[in-house]
Amino acid sequence: MFTLGAVDGARVAGAQWRDGPRMARPKHADSAETWEKIVRAARELTRTDEDGKVDVSLRAVAKRAGCSLGTIQYYFDSKERLLEHCLDTYYDALLRVSQQLAELLRSTRREDAPTMISQGVRVIYRFALGERARLKLRVVTNAARGIMHPHRDPSVLASRYLNWFVPLLVPLVDIDERQLRTTMQSMTFLIVQYVLLQDSDVATVVGVGGDEGRQALEDHVVETANRLLFRS
Repeated sequence: MFTLGAVDGARVAGAQWRDGPRMARPKHADSAETWEKIVRAARELTRTDEDGKVDVSLRAVAKRAGCSLGTIQYYFDSKERLLEHCLDTYYDALLRVSQQLAELLRSTRREDAPTMISQGVRVIYRFALGERARLKLRVVTNAARGIMHPHRDPSVLASRYLNWFVPLLVPLVDIDERQLRTTMQSMTFLIVQYVLLQDSDVATVVGVGGDEGRQALEDHVVETANRLLFRS
């Protein structure tokens, strides 16, 4: 229901993603399978980093993928581009969840909207919590670059998500289209910030940590969404 970043789930293998002159073809740079192996290795390394750091070295990726550093550099002109491809599966999963929620909204009656939207917010919050490592990678790489990586088309954010959900939600809520668009983005920011809190910060904010603290934050996000979307 709510957007979690500019989205494009497309994945294309090989050196097609490279910019500029290509280096000499290394011995093992011979297939889409090698490309997938490299991305999988990088994704595994970033997933095991609890803090979601982006300082995973290309040498570490090469060692985990069982290939040479030259092979990685053949397929990816920078570590930044490789890390961007680590997020492809995140966007694929986000698209699937969004499609399911959209189908439910299409059949939702006005009187059932508060319940349905509450459930939808919980689904998105739990999705984001389950994707915490990759979501943090998204936030950190955006902050480092200042703008979305060219591998993502920012216009997709509006066309596939914001413009996709607004027509479905307008008949169900108590605010107009303009307010709805800004409210959805505000809820996005709120969910992302709460999901990315460390356990110690959750305990500070809520007064209790662990699963109980995370559940309290989820409940707060749902209550906030209802207050913003429904006036009565």
